[in-house]
Amino acid sequence: MGSKKVFIIYVLGIMWNLLYITTLLFTIQKTNENIVMHKIHRGKCGEVSLPSRIVPFAARFGGLKPRGCASCGYHTYFGTETVAMGPFGEKEVCLYVRGKCIINETDTTAVENR
Repeated sequence: MGSKKVFIIYVLGIMWNLLYITTLLFTIQKTNENIVMHKIHRGKCGEVSLPSRIVPFAARFGGLKPRGCASCGYHTYFGTETVAMGPFGEKEVCLYVRGKCIINETDTTAVENR
């Protein structure tokens, strides 16, 4: 009986991963052939544009999520960082922190993001 439960949990885990990757591929923000992905770590959000062919690997092994940092409330530019992405080489990542965001270029009213 115990091995059947383990097997069922294993199969459900595989199905969950397939559902996650499928959902990821349908909800991504595309820019030409590249996809904008982000990851939040230690109070900063890193945003990178990746070729669509490596997005499933970045999501699964790197913990990246679809869309940019602004979708999570990180609007204030902090700098850039070069990150090694295993067999895919190095990528330049833009870092953002939570802060004030200007609505548009002509409006100087800032809104605090929480």
